[in-house]
Amino acid sequence: EDINQFFNLGEFATEANFANLPAVACIFEKNYVRSVGGIGVENSEIAILLPNANVPVSVIGRAVTISGVNYVVADKAPDEMPGVTALFLELQ
Repeated sequence: EDINQFFNLGEFATEANFANLPAVACIFEKNYVRSVGGIGVENSEIAILLPNANVPVSVIGRAVTISGVNYVVADKAPDEMPGVTALFLELQ
């Protein structure tokens, strides 16, 4: 499946600006739901989805700005969509 269609800035995506790196297209999720390690245990978090190739090296703790709001990457995990990583954010 071609995931690039989901990362089109004119359609679903928005721009993410990681400190000292070129901007990348991401999908911004204010209420991303993920399992937190138990049967039926889920948590809702702020997250961005990126193609695996666009995830910066050493991304945990890196600052990122989305729509003028500053965040820090707190965690990352593979998304349900193949080839995509979810980065979980905290307000800076």
